[in-house]
Amino acid sequence: MVADESLHELRLLEREVERELHRMERLRASIAAALIVVTLVVLVVVFTLRAADFEAAMARPRERWLVLIAPALYLPFVLALRRHIGRHLVEGRPLQRWRSYVAVTVETSLPTVAAALFAIVTSPAGGLFSPPIHLYPLMIALWTLALDWRLCLYAGALSAVEFLCLYAALRQAIVAELPGTILSATAPFLIRGIIIAATGVIAALVASQLRRRVIASLRAAQEKARIRQVFGQHVSPEVAQAILDRGGSETPSSQRICVLFLDVRGFTAFSEAHSPEEVVDFLNRLLDPLLDAVSRHGGVVNKLLGDGFMALFGAPVPDP
Repeated sequence: MVADESLHELRLLEREVERELHRMERLRASIAAALIVVTLVVLVVVFTLRAADFEAAMARPRERWLVLIAPALYLPFVLALRRHIGRHLVEGRPLQRWRSYVAVTVETSLPTVAAALFAIVTSPAGGLFSPPIHLYPLMIALWTLALDWRLCLYAGALSAVEFLCLYAALRQAIVAELPGTILSATAPFLIRGIIIAATGVIAALVASQLRRRVIASLRAAQEKARIRQVFGQHVSPEVAQAILDRGGSETPSSQRICVLFLDVRGFTAFSEAHSPEEVVDFLNRLLDPLLDAVSRHGGVVNKLLGDGFMALFGAPVPDP
């Protein structure tokens, strides 16, 4: 019997953890969608209002709108992902992990594709130093909300590999464009790739800690609910809550209280002489106003004793 109850509690905890993971992943998708919308709006405004600057700085300024392709294609994907997560949350179905890895692959490829498009419309060096490159750490950090350290490691490793592959593809053009400069050296780009990978490691550590804390919080809440339910069968909710608030403290305490015992004299004889319906009606009409009076004066009904009750004044909360 005890084993069955423990198994049931474990399943409830697992179900609640899964729901919390759904909520966190939906939040992550919402933030990613908002980020893409802001990026699109900013790029459109800048490309429109500062057109002259792009005419002077870009090798192919009229094709600057190509840069919008990557975020424009990604936005429907992340919105569909958010809807998919929400549907699973409502239906109580677990998410398939492979879908998360697909999402990581698509999201980490967004800065790579955008930087490659920048390289086309500006220059190879301009692509590797373009704003999308700075999205790698942000995209990796967002995956901490999935509370899965493996996804964070995968995001960091894939981002680093994609960045270094992009550099390898543009290296010869950069050397020809900027010969003899620090920008044509391999070391700075290699270090940046290592930093991107390290970001994934840090994000994995954060995600692991967050997951532990979330599970611990859910377990504590479940345990409090169970204790409150068990104690509630024997004592008032106020007393049960006071016990929970004290936690595991073994420090003794002393306070002055008043205990009221109420009992109906001759109740046994009254019950024998009346029908059950009449007895119940009598108790309801008698106890309802009395219980209300105890509550109005700051008392707590600790136990109902059939034809009476025990009430406490000054406990569990001291009466000033």
